[in-house]
Amino acid sequence: MADRPAASRGAWVGVVLVLTALAGNAALALALRHVWPGPMAAVLFVALLGGALVLAVLAYWLVGLVTLRYGVSRDGVILHWAGSRTTIPIGDITHVLNGRPYSEPLRGLRWPGYELGRTTLVTDDGVHHPLLVFATAPPERQLVLVTPDLAYAISPADRASFVEEFKRRLRMGPVQQLPHGTSHPLASRLGLARDGVALRLLAGGLCANALAFAWLIWQYPTLPAEVALWHTAGGGPESMRLHPPVLAWHLPAVGLVTLALNAALAGLVSSRAPLGARLLLLGAVVLQITVLVTMMHLVP
Repeated sequence: MADRPAASRGAWVGVVLVLTALAGNAALALALRHVWPGPMAAVLFVALLGGALVLAVLAYWLVGLVTLRYGVSRDGVILHWAGSRTTIPIGDITHVLNGRPYSEPLRGLRWPGYELGRTTLVTDDGVHHPLLVFATAPPERQLVLVTPDLAYAISPADRASFVEEFKRRLRMGPVQQLPHGTSHPLASRLGLARDGVALRLLAGGLCANALAFAWLIWQYPTLPAEVALWHTAGGGPESMRLHPPVLAWHLPAVGLVTLALNAALAGLVSSRAPLGARLLLLGAVVLQITVLVTMMHLVP
């Protein structure tokens, strides 16, 4: 049995937020086109990258809301959200309570008709329980599943029916012991997604590459026609002619391609050789920094 969450306006609010973020990104892109290149274009470029990140996060949260389901069986309760699955063994659930106000502010996402994140709940016995919230209703209309370690706030469409089904399954007894916790079936196929160090290296490489592009956009109008790449034995500079529309973009572009290739290779080997994956990404980060420093010397 899998219950949908209680009907709410959360999905519509999410759609409006996603469309607003999309419109904001489109406006930034149009403005960027009109002032390209130069200092203002570099600022808009960074803003556009930030806006794209916000859009991706909002879209991910919206997908989580649309896919939110509460499953109950003889073995336990399973909460589905986006690509994640939180499993609560039925034997670990000590109480099923009506919702009540959080004792701390919700750390996570909260918009009308959608509550997602972590907070704390105080039960009638005065015990503070860490609380994970997966709900489309305010705290007073939620159900709370209490376990010795964590509590979970949910909002099934028919709370009474969900509780009756839970009691019936509890009386039947479990068939197997489920692991208690959250898994990410899609991400689990990529060991890289579970390696915090590797993900931080990848994020650092992307930031360095974005800075290289931003610096180039800022300084593009002042790039010299010729850049001295080496010196002769007599001390005179040897120069090559730099054609900014073609060659100036090669350095950050090559850096981005290299980062993508290293990330793909790291993802393939991360399960068997996590250290090798980290070294691949570290090498890509060093390359991005080298590209950025080299580009800064293009303008005297």
